Amino acid sequence: MRRYRSPTWAITRVNRWVTRWTWRTRSSSACSKKLAAPQLKVKYNLVTSQTRIPLVQNGTVDLECGSTGVTAERQKQVAFSYGFIYVKGQLLTANDSGIKSFADLRGKNVVTTAGTTNERYLKSYNIDNKIDMFVISAKDHGEAFQLLQSGRAAAFYMDDALLYGERAKARDPHKWVVVGEEQSREIYSCMVRKDDPQFLALVNSTLGELYSSGRSTGSTSAGLSSRSRQRLEPRVPDDQ
Repeated sequence: MRRYRSPTWAITRVNRWVTRWTWRTRSSSACSKKLAAPQLKVKYNLVTSQTRIPLVQNGTVDLECGSTGVTAERQKQVAFSYGFIYVKGQLLTANDSGIKSFADLRGKNVVTTAGTTNERYLKSYNIDNKIDMFVISAKDHGEAFQLLQSGRAAAFYMDDALLYGERAKARDPHKWVVVGEEQSREIYSCMVRKDDPQFLALVNSTLGELYSSGRSTGSTSAGLSSRSRQRLEPRVPDDQ
């Protein structure tokens, strides 16, 4: 679980966990039932874009469900569950900034989040297209949006779902707009260790049942058919 993750996860001021995609909490309960372990305790651990994979690999975290996209490089390090949302990279900027596309970023400060595929993509795009933008890497999405709001960055490059989530948390959401051509595309999935195929099968089975039953909320307001689940199996995006 990650701080500043909206619309996936959020932490209130009294440090109570709130989720808009409640099927993840339900999946933990379902796993407990499948394992016949009613006393199974679920412990939430905060991770960042930089620490999420190492913490899954070393066993500190058994299941990471945040905004982790499936890539070929990550598949060498961890295993992925069925996907739960498709996202694409875009820009968040002030509606009076004059920025409408990536071509408008020339010579400007553009912030993204460190340790993400978006950071790697933005730096490569900058070099390949000779945009001459200045890429700023923030420690998390919350800091990135703060840099944008303070004027230290002209745009924030990230997955569209996360940008809309940050926009919704602003004091004046109407001041901000998501723009730009769709860039990097990914499917978010949960991560588990590569050496635990039984647990991965349990997670996928649980998610599949939640999708089919219609009890999932947020990213899937209605049940998904078996064909839909097949389309959401982890795949490496064409541009990765």
